[in-house]
Amino acid sequence: MNPLQVSQINYYIEEHLRTDPVLRKIRVIGEMVNLRQTNKWLFFHLKDEGAMLACVSFQPIEEVFQEGNEYIVTGAVRYYSKRGTLRLHVETIEISKKEEREIQRSLQFEEMKKKGLFVNQRGLRKYPTRIGLITSKDGAAIDDVRKNIERRYPFVELLVAPVLVQGNQAATAIQAAFRQIASHKLDCVILTRGGGDTSDLEVFDDIRVVRAVFDSKVPVIAAIGHEKDWTFAEFAADARASTPTGAAELVVPTMPQIRQRLSEEQWKARIEISFQMKQIESQQSKHQRLMTREIERRINRVDNQFSTQRNRVFRECVNRLELWNQLLTDSREMESSLSKRGEPFYFLIQDENKQFVRNDKLLPVGVYELHGEVGNQKILLVEEEQDGNL
Repeated sequence: MNPLQVSQINYYIEEHLRTDPVLRKIRVIGEMVNLRQTNKWLFFHLKDEGAMLACVSFQPIEEVFQEGNEYIVTGAVRYYSKRGTLRLHVETIEISKKEEREIQRSLQFEEMKKKGLFVNQRGLRKYPTRIGLITSKDGAAIDDVRKNIERRYPFVELLVAPVLVQGNQAATAIQAAFRQIASHKLDCVILTRGGGDTSDLEVFDDIRVVRAVFDSKVPVIAAIGHEKDWTFAEFAADARASTPTGAAELVVPTMPQIRQRLSEEQWKARIEISFQMKQIESQQSKHQRLMTREIERRINRVDNQFSTQRNRVFRECVNRLELWNQLLTDSREMESSLSKRGEPFYFLIQDENKQFVRNDKLLPVGVYELHGEVGNQKILLVEEEQDGNL
């Protein structure tokens, strides 16, 4: 066989693909990647889990496409012989129903998030006594939950509210079930279904179901049955499990877990008691120090007050003694003065020469009326000195 030239084989491939009735117009679905736009031409790849396909569009494109989204592309497969490249020449691009649904779910999610429906933080009880179960009466979820609860923690009463879990009436039924079991004293509620197609889970994205989960007075565990996909009800719930069995394991402990918890609680209690005792001792010591300081402060204050009072009383006593001494001295002087008043006096008479002459006649102290010829005579009474001289 003679070898073919490159142009020959490429031309053959190009003609074969161009005339193939299947490849003239096909629809391909895949994720858009490597998106690039130049001069209104659009270049990208479609890919799935196993392969990639180069695509080009020479049509005027006004729509904005997003890498990572899934699209359905209609066009013809063409082979460019000069470069040996194969591409899908795109005629139309439309978003897939799956991607359209995801975009719609994304908008709904953001709307519910703004309303605050995904902020529940109700804690599960460690040792529940009554649990509510909302699920289909025909599914295996009831038996799965009951058996696992009885096996792990056979002290719980299970209250079942059977409902529709798919279809047009399911959202209303689930909402009514939440209202029905709200009258019972429950520790938590399990909302579950056992798997299904993605379209079967749409009821758990319904705003009525999400609102019922959010408004529940007790914690809600959502076990919708899909590990990969999350429904909005699971975001509104307080906990999530991938299966009904997982939900049962989440809400009730096993006996070894109970023993372990009790051991941990006992250890924590000992640590807490020890800590509290040290705190009490520290507080007592601090209180004693404060009391001692307060007593010392009060004693010092009383001592200062007593010292001040004592000094004041002492000063008053000294002042009074000085006053009494002065009064005693004055009294003595007064007594001496009065005693001297009872002694006899000599008197002098002034003569015509204005001279005082002594009258030898001794008179007692007293008041006298003098009579004489000389009207201007004066009498001077004087005390006698010790030696009798004037």
